[in-house]
Amino acid sequence: MTWAERLEEADVHRHPFPHLVIDDFLPDDLLAAAIRGFPNRGLISDLASRSEDLQANSRASLDLATVQACDDPRLDDLKGFYQALGLETLVRSVFTKLRPFLEDQLEPGADQHPFLPRMSPDDRQNWLEGIPSFSYDIQPGINPPQFAGLEPHLDDKYEIFAGLLYLHPADMPPVGGDLILYECGPGHVFDGTRLKGNAYVVKPVKRIAYRHNRFVALLNGQSSLHGVTPYLESDNQLPRRLYNIITEAYNIPYKSYRYWDLARGKKTTTIKHAVKGAAMLLRHRLARALFPSRVAAQLRKYTPGEVMDRWEFWA
Repeated sequence: MTWAERLEEADVHRHPFPHLVIDDFLPDDLLAAAIRGFPNRGLISDLASRSEDLQANSRASLDLATVQACDDPRLDDLKGFYQALGLETLVRSVFTKLRPFLEDQLEPGADQHPFLPRMSPDDRQNWLEGIPSFSYDIQPGINPPQFAGLEPHLDDKYEIFAGLLYLHPADMPPVGGDLILYECGPGHVFDGTRLKGNAYVVKPVKRIAYRHNRFVALLNGQSSLHGVTPYLESDNQLPRRLYNIITEAYNIPYKSYRYWDLARGKKTTTIKHAVKGAAMLLRHRLARALFPSRVAAQLRKYTPGEVMDRWEFWA
């Protein structure tokens, strides 16, 4: 079966929030291409300007814009996999599958907006000029063998969904690195987008194993708390490898949740966030109006979502 047929037949699981889990996602030829094209940690470090000495809870990854702009022959197999996969078709298909379950619906006619590679010239220009479009990315990512896991958290508010295509050798025993989905309880407090020292108020309700050729897609929203278990110690430990596939909506008036709506605990903390956010929002709007070249310069290094986060702390 093709990935499109498997996606069409898959059910959207609703609890604790909408998500997909599809085993044997890629047919044999595409799976072989995904493995062949996956860059090693040294190549990722070379091209992404990141240290090869990864911290235990970090991930080294290589974004699509970097791959497309690079003529390094070591990326030829990766580019071939992306072309054979039909990346834009994949993200559109997952978006169509999950869209009916969004916590806040998109504006009418959003289906007609183009899907552009994140950080591509057209993507940046659309954000600067206010032209609506969606942004997508695919990132081969590596967690180190000493991966310490991730605590319960939400993804960025501009993200609509995150897809994970796992590449764990089929003949290897389980090693951890499993995805955990949580159900929020009363009294949870956030520090940024992570729970603040009170993980006991969330209930783990589903464990999705890190398994070879398994595709998982999580619809982002205020209830989409998830984390990752640590790696297990093993004599044959390998890095945790996956393709991270995301779609974002920072070029349209939509957010998966509002930063302001996340519980912060003390009233003084909430007021402090509000004041800081209002000041940064005003600064951002003045900068875009008076110093557009400065904002454009930031786009050479940061995604539009990251640029907005630097200014719109609470948006």
